[in-house]
Amino acid sequence: MTTTVVQAPATGAPVGPYSQAVMVDGFIFVSAEKGVDPATGKIVPSNVPAETEQTLKNIRSILEAAGASLEALVRCVVYMTDIGQFAAMNEATARAKA
Repeated sequence: MTTTVVQAPATGAPVGPYSQAVMVDGFIFVSAEKGVDPATGKIVPSNVPAETEQTLKNIRSILEAAGASLEALVRCVVYMTDIGQFAAMNEATARAKA
């Protein structure tokens, strides 16, 4: 089994003692990501669409650093505290993937 740690310079360093992603035998496992703006190190203005779009930008950068893209995405888990924001999150996801 071949394991490679993935670090995307465009997203900044992780805020904890973990890797942004690990590639194992061609599969890429991305760690929990959130809407942190790499330029400021802070979460983007607190609304679901902005956080979703920034999170997906970060994930895109990590995947590109590993030689992949969002088109290769198989599974994405989202934890929400307000299911009433689901439609806004879904619309932002569609925009980010376009």
